Amino acid sequence: MKHVCFNATDFSFGLTYRFQNTGYFGNNPLYKNNQAEVNALRNQVELGDAIASSSCFPVGFEPLVFPDDYFKDHQDAAYKNLKQLDDFINGVGIMDGGIADNQGIGSMMLINDRIGDGLDLIIVNDVGSYKMKPWQQDTTKVGKSSTVKRVVNKMLQYFTIKPLYWITLALGLVILLLNNMHVFGSQAYSGMYIFGGVVLGMGLLLTVFGLVASVIKSAALSKLRTIFKKNVPEPLLDDVLTFQKLDISLVQQMLANRFTSALTMINDVFLKQMRRLNYDLFYSKDKLKNKRITATIYKLNGQKTPYSEGTGLNESIKPKPSKNLESVCLTASKTPTTLWWDKTDIAKNRMETLIACGQFTICYQLMDYILKLKADEDKPIKDITEVDALYKALEADWKLFNKNPLWLVDDLKK
Repeated sequence: MKHVCFNATDFSFGLTYRFQNTGYFGNNPLYKNNQAEVNALRNQVELGDAIASSSCFPVGFEPLVFPDDYFKDHQDAAYKNLKQLDDFINGVGIMDGGIADNQGIGSMMLINDRIGDGLDLIIVNDVGSYKMKPWQQDTTKVGKSSTVKRVVNKMLQYFTIKPLYWITLALGLVILLLNNMHVFGSQAYSGMYIFGGVVLGMGLLLTVFGLVASVIKSAALSKLRTIFKKNVPEPLLDDVLTFQKLDISLVQQMLANRFTSALTMINDVFLKQMRRLNYDLFYSKDKLKNKRITATIYKLNGQKTPYSEGTGLNESIKPKPSKNLESVCLTASKTPTTLWWDKTDIAKNRMETLIACGQFTICYQLMDYILKLKADEDKPIKDITEVDALYKALEADWKLFNKNPLWLVDDLKK
């Protein structure tokens, strides 16, 4: 292939990091002033590592480090030259391309610009969805169990020397002394020495723990008081101090709401906003008119979306999607982000339905594209003989897909 690009995201500048065979390798800050050193190694990056970088999603994996994790021979002169550069001396964290450009739209548009608008058709295949599980607040009933102040004080009680600690210490010492004085019999018993030693050791350990904990607690509380006085304005002191009177169940609810809403923001809202921005960029370019297609995994699942009335299908395409085809598409569109197929996925034949969904969706989208292209008076081509031939071939496949959505998957197995 002439132009290949796998998107990732760098954790030094927060920009798209492109593993590509043409154009800038990485991104502008990491490549522009380091071209000689990067170019000496770029063709040695393995395809599997580029794919792993593009799929390395946060929380599930830790970042890959470039160049450390990408080249086995760290004694190679080219590797050493790159590692000596300020930008790479500590390595560059590389993670999921979906953080910045999940569909690769920006990368395709850059390739198109580099070759002078040479791409005849840009197809975006998107398995993402507009759907997200609505965030719901924690509805746990707030009771009158205990206040924050009481809970904190109860916890702090463990960080002190308790009478039980030194009593245990003294008891162990007394047992050893009495055994040595033959109080328990005519001689000193080894068993009593062992028992007394264990009790003494436990007492000593607990006492030392209590002493150290007390010192740490005192230092920590003193530090917190200092920070509190320095950072909380005096007019707000009373308001802030009221938090210690809050019921602990209310505090738990507040923390739960903050945590779950933050996760929703990061995992859903943020990524969907990035997707929308990329699509806005894609469809705002007039020069890409009649040169772009978007094929989404949920296009033909028969479900209405909250963003449009009706199905949004082209009425000129016959036959309409069959119930069987819609069912396969619906199963595919519900595929979760996963590292393996579980029993439910296997039972639903999830992998093959996903492949089939991609096949019949792009078939439909190409038919839709051709019909709209032919209807456009400003279409870039006048002789549409070959386009008509392509449409007939697609139409024949479309009819087969409606009868058996998995026919091409089955055919390719032969």
